[in-house]
Amino acid sequence: MATDPTIAILADAVADALRAATLSQDLTTSNCRRRWFPFWKSLEDIKALQVLVVPNVFAETEDDDDRGDGDETFTIFVGVQKKLTEAATDGNVENSEVDPLVYLCEEIRDLFFRKRLSNLGITPTVDAAILASPYTVSPEHMAESRTFTGIVTLTLHREG
Repeated sequence: MATDPTIAILADAVADALRAATLSQDLTTSNCRRRWFPFWKSLEDIKALQVLVVPNVFAETEDDDDRGDGDETFTIFVGVQKKLTEAATDGNVENSEVDPLVYLCEEIRDLFFRKRLSNLGITPTVDAAILASPYTVSPEHMAESRTFTGIVTLTLHREG
């Protein structure tokens, strides 16, 4: 019998919480989902808003304080991506396109900051405390392919 890894269960719970939340942008199962490795042929493939919940399988998830109490820490990235329209007359990105996407990153950070998954209106099979870090935005993606990419890093701590 196959079972889902804990980090996948937590990432699915994060995606469920995002879709259940009232945010400035509508998130559904078609534009907000978990992906292990979200590869695009190119950033040009991204057209509409995409919110991808990506478990960091490269992060340390074992007992993180050497006390042997079974506590685990997991890292999950929440990526916000959307293709922007053509450049303004001076070649820059229009603030009116970027501002709502940066705001969505702030909303996602605030939704999870210092919360437990079980307090977000969902019923996760594995509960964890969350510390959301500041989000980052990729100016390279905007300059090279006119694609907004913002990433919110969630650190989840599960007590053993």
